[in-house]
Parts: sequence; C-alpha cells; structure tokens
Amino acid sequence: MTRAIKISTNSRLHFSLLDMNGRLGRVDGGFGVSLQEPRFVIECKVKDGDFFEDLEDDVKEIIEKLRKNGIGKQKYHIRILSKIPAHVGLGSKTQLSLAIAKCITKLDNLDFDTYTLAKLVGRGGTSGIGVAAFDAGGFILDGGHSKSLKKGFAPSRYSVAPPPPVLVRYDFPQNWYFVISIPEGKGIHGKEELSIFQRYCPIPSKEVERLSRIIFSVILPSIVEKDISNFGKGLSMVQNIGFKKIENRLRGKEHLKLLKFMNDNSEGAGLSSFGPATYAIVEGNKNAENLALMVKEFMEMENMGSKVFITCASNKGAICLEK
Repeated sequence: MTRAIKISTNSRLHFSLLDMNGRLGRVDGGFGVSLQEPRFVIECKVKDGDFFEDLEDDVKEIIEKLRKNGIGKQKYHIRILSKIPAHVGLGSKTQLSLAIAKCITKLDNLDFDTYTLAKLVGRGGTSGIGVAAFDAGGFILDGGHSKSLKKGFAPSRYSVAPPPPVLVRYDFPQNWYFVISIPEGKGIHGKEELSIFQRYCPIPSKEVERLSRIIFSVILPSIVEKDISNFGKGLSMVQNIGFKKIENRLRGKEHLKLLKFMNDNSEGAGLSSFGPATYAIVEGNKNAENLALMVKEFMEMENMGSKVFITCASNKGAICLEK
C-alpha cells in the first residue's frame, strides 16, 4: 500500500512587528496568534512522477528549495484539499512551505523539527509568528534577529536569517473570537513589500519603546488574566504606532473606515500584517455572529465585498498523520 502523509495547518494573525529600529542590536520581533481557520489540508504520497494538483508554482518552488538541500529526491503527488488565501495577511506562504516540507521529509523517513524545516524552505527570516504557529499554536511573541544574523530591514522572502526565538507562548482563551474581514483589493507582497521596508525603516526609537510598553504592560498581562477588554484596548492602541501605523495608512481611507467601524463595535480591532485581512475581537460566539453580520452589511454598503468569517485561536500546532 502506498504511504500517504496528510497534514492540517493553522493560519495566523500577525498583530505587529516590534523593533524596526535596531539601535539595541536586534531587528524585527513581533507578536500574533495562531488561528483554527482557515487551514491548509494537504495530502502527499510518493508516485512515479511529480504531480501537483493546485498551487503548482508555489509547490514547485518549495520542493526545489528542499532538493537543493539534498531532500525530496523522490517523486510526489501532492493534493491541496483546503487552503489559506494567499497575500491577504493570514500567513499562507509559511504554512504551505512548512506543510510541504513536513510531508516530504516524513515520506523520506527524516525527522526534522519545525525550526530546521523553516530554515530549509527559507521562512521566518523576519517574523517568527507563522513558524511558531505551525509548531505549537497559541499566542506568540518572538524576539527578532540579532544584527549579527540580519543586517537590515526586509520581509521574510528577502531574508536568509533563521527563525527568531520565541520569547512568550501562551494558550489563548477559547471563548475569545475573531471576526475577520477580507475587503476586495490586492495584498502587498514581493518587491512592493520590500520597498516599503526600505523606505520607512528604521522606525524612530520612541515609537518602538511605546509599542514595547503596551505589549508588556497591557497585552501580555491581559492574556494571563483573561481580560479581553484590556487585550482589545492594547490591540487598538498598536494600530497607531510604529510600523503598524504605516501598514494601516498604506491601505488607504476605505480600510481606515472599516477598521474604525470594527473597532467601535468590538473590544478592539486591527490589521493583520499588511492586510487586507482586518480583525476584531469579541467574547462569545453569539457576539461574534452579531458582529460578523454588521461588518458584512457595512462592507456591502461601502462596496468593499462581503468576505467575513469567524474563528478563534488554535492552541496546538499542525496535525500530521500517516495513512
């Protein structure tokens, strides 16, 4: 019987990068949370020839990286049964890369940890949230990169640095729900993303210091104490500071109107990564359902599309099974 590996990954919200100044000898750093939905569900088996049923260019690129490292010398049939939308701010490329790497190495009877897989496929060079979400889920704060490993400011695609250390990993309250909207319009990625890093960094030290204070005095304690009001307040404060302020402004006036609407009707709201995914947090499924209806109506009225969904945090990593 042909062996098959099936894997199911989380997605993630990236709340903000932390230190895009670097004066103290480190760059990047950030915090975010792993999500139960949407997910990649991928099945991989050894075949006579390579055959990729979906996302062919992306899958080829990932497998070529593995083969350059002497891994993945067999031929594979890869089926993508469900997927995270690309370039919307939910971390699809990291999850896809790690999922493919995990499947291939398992089929090749290799046992690598998530950190090693991430280095093999070139993920985690800026943010460590996606790598940590794949590994163990939960709320994550990463420590960024020493400037001895990464000299400047660049997104993961253009960085060869290894994944950063995880400084904090908390289980996230399961009755805190995220309502996520994905307005119509393109995401920011590739060379456009690189040019933004190069244009706007370094961020002033005072902005980084203010953001750090909010994280350590508001956001982290509120998770431990299960205080959703202060957690949401902290997320809302972050939207007007540092690199996140730039990301929000670059999305334009329509986004800022949506962000304000979601913030006014929830405990707090924000932009995930470069967006366009915009999230709000509430307590309880009923409140989430009510908010999702309100957001959908607002988006339709503003001709922004109507893609809205509800999810909550995942406190475990990717699930990998052998069939």
